[in-house]
Amino acid sequence: MSSVEAQPRVLLITGRADIGGGPEHVLQLVEGLAGRCQVFVACPQEAPYWDRYTAQVGSERMLAIPRRRLSLGALWALRRFVGRQHIELIHSHGSAASAYSRPVGALSGVPIVHTHHGLFFVSRPGGLKRRLRLLIEQLLERVTSLSIFVSDGDQALARSAGFGFGASRMIRNGVAVSGEIVGKDRDGAPLKIVTVNNYSEAKNPDLLLAIIAELATRDEAAAEVHVYGDGDGRAAFASALRAAGHDRFVHVHGAVPELRERLPAHDVFLSCSRWEGLPYAVLEAMAAGLPTVLSRVPGHDEILAHGLDDCGYALGDAAEAVDRLLAFQTPASRQSAGVRAQAVVRQYFGADEMLDRTWAAYCDVLEQPIAEWQPNV
Repeated sequence: MSSVEAQPRVLLITGRADIGGGPEHVLQLVEGLAGRCQVFVACPQEAPYWDRYTAQVGSERMLAIPRRRLSLGALWALRRFVGRQHIELIHSHGSAASAYSRPVGALSGVPIVHTHHGLFFVSRPGGLKRRLRLLIEQLLERVTSLSIFVSDGDQALARSAGFGFGASRMIRNGVAVSGEIVGKDRDGAPLKIVTVNNYSEAKNPDLLLAIIAELATRDEAAAEVHVYGDGDGRAAFASALRAAGHDRFVHVHGAVPELRERLPAHDVFLSCSRWEGLPYAVLEAMAAGLPTVLSRVPGHDEILAHGLDDCGYALGDAAEAVDRLLAFQTPASRQSAGVRAQAVVRQYFGADEMLDRTWAAYCDVLEQPIAEWQPNV
């Protein structure tokens, strides 16, 4: 048996493959675990991540499933795929993926690792649908070998909702820091604010509109806002901007696959979220050397706790958010805050640590010493 054939065969499942933190996290695993295990991927056949995964693992190791929807046909196809490819471990990401991974794993006798990427369904107001979803999660946890949480806030939220008490561990999201901060001589120019919003309840576009209105009241010439992301509410958001006359200094770009490369051209990153897991967009902005202004909610609090308290604002307080933003109007203030942000990512949210801890989790679940499956170098 060759060294490659001896590596464990791991299936990663995600319910989305569009632009977002979850699909990016899966790509990090696909790339970072190469040489340690043979990786297979099940996800929707959509841009841009279907092609990115395929480029890494090959089309024969890919299986298309519906986007965030359970299909009995896809469930059966996935079970057959697991048997045909001799999958030894299934690792699902997010709620939609868990609807496939845990039934298939239970039926096939394959251990399941599941990562919770933001427990949005727990944070929503109560109701029959929410109670049913929580009951299902409690039942599915019984057939899960290991649950992974990406933040302390997520783990606490799960336990308050009646699950997360089985085998679990904390593996925080991480990103790579690729270089030093490049200073931008923009003294006197409008502050370039960048934000990412999918126009969902969690991402809180209403608060973003309120912050924009507050910026206009203070001095709209002092800033320009660039909004990236897509979703069902994008047209209504753009309409509200036009109605208020704020589209003069606010630019709605939609989703772009190269956002990470665009980040350094901006001055400060803004997040308005009502709740988060541990957001990749924020970590990537920090890694690029941008100051970040974040609502004080679980997920963000875990970032702010590392000496960045002056970058947080009370959820819903548009005036405080604008105060935080305008504190970064000078190049010197941005440079100082950007250095701090980048240092926090290096120390607490590095990609290498996330990959090593995930690999160790796989070895524990498969009951194999880590040393036996180290990459060949």
